[in-house]
Order: sequence, then structure tokens, then C-alpha cells
Amino acid sequence: MRPKAERHGIDLSLDRAVAARCLMRVAQVARVLLNLIDNAIRHTPAGGSVIVRAVVHPGAVQIQVNDAGPGLSAATQAIRPRPAVTRSSPRGRDDGGLVIARTIVEAHGGRLWAGAAARGASVRF
Repeated sequence: MRPKAERHGIDLSLDRAVAARCLMRVAQVARVLLNLIDNAIRHTPAGGSVIVRAVVHPGAVQIQVNDAGPGLSAATQAIRPRPAVTRSSPRGRDDGGLVIARTIVEAHGGRLWAGAAARGASVRF
């Protein structure tokens, strides 16, 4: 995703690498992470940044993707499981992919939630 971020003039960084063992379907969880990073890049203006964080908790790892975009609507923050989930975007796209991400995360016994960051949006799973 770094080349895509660079093409859009966005700094993509990993706040902290962690070593943890997790039982998961790697391809599906990778799809969630790529989806969240792609959404963050699409909604962050040039000169902004997207930060990916990983935090180890007892028995779990939490991944957080923060962007510097316009933030999330209340409907998107709830991430309702229906295709009507949208987020206004200066690039004219929606975040329906969050529904797919939520479905994958929940199939792994996890939870996905979204909210406001200090600037922009924050999505975690």
C-alpha cells in the first residue's frame, strides 16, 4: 500500500511492530487490513498521513488504522451490516467495504469499530 500512498502524497507509517502469535485465516485478515488502509488513503488529502498501529493485549492483538481525512459519519461509525453504509469523500467513494471487513473480523470472533481520531477517522479491529 506504500506505493499507492506515495502516489497520493500521503505518508503511510507503522507506529509499532509487534510480535504476537494469532490464530487466523491470514488471507481474510490481510483483506481486512488492506481494505482499511486503502479506505484511509482514499480519504486522506495529499500531505496527510495514515498510521497503522498494532497493540498486544492478553490473548489478543488490536490493529488500528488512523487517517487524516474528513472523519466518519455517525452511520459509518456504527458500521451497520448492510450495503448502505457510506462516508462522504472528496474523491466521491463510499466505505461499503467496512461491512465486509466487519463480517470477516466477526467471523474470527473479533470486533470492528470506528470513530473519530484527533484528526480524521480511526478504525480498529
